[in-house]
Amino acid sequence: KTAIEIFFESIKYIQAWSGSRKIQIVYIPSTISSYTWNEPIVFFYRNHYEGSKTTNNKTNNLNSIFIRNQIKNFSINNKIEFLDTTSEVFKNGKNLVLHGPLDWGHFNDKGYKIISNFIIENSAK
Repeated sequence: KTAIEIFFESIKYIQAWSGSRKIQIVYIPSTISSYTWNEPIVFFYRNHYEGSKTTNNKTNNLNSIFIRNQIKNFSINNKIEFLDTTSEVFKNGKNLVLHGPLDWGHFNDKGYKIISNFIIENSAK
């Protein structure tokens, strides 16, 4: 919740500093929110040296929905376009691996192409 509030304040600062009203927030889900995983889902917290945590698909999905709803509501209240790529990533992630293999925390070329095409096709002109 703190990170979300910091994000909102940062967006407000950018609006005030730039004087621009044409801001678009593009939400790109984390790798853990991009696929349905075998459970329990084990992930490293912040970095590999601080240990790992576990979750499950249901809890992870609920957290993702919470974050996206917070950003969506903020965007509506502040007249900012919000583009959520989660459903596109999840849909394509059922048949393709969109991350790795060199860096599993970021998209590979297929993932970047899918996301960039989605943003181009769905952004307000």
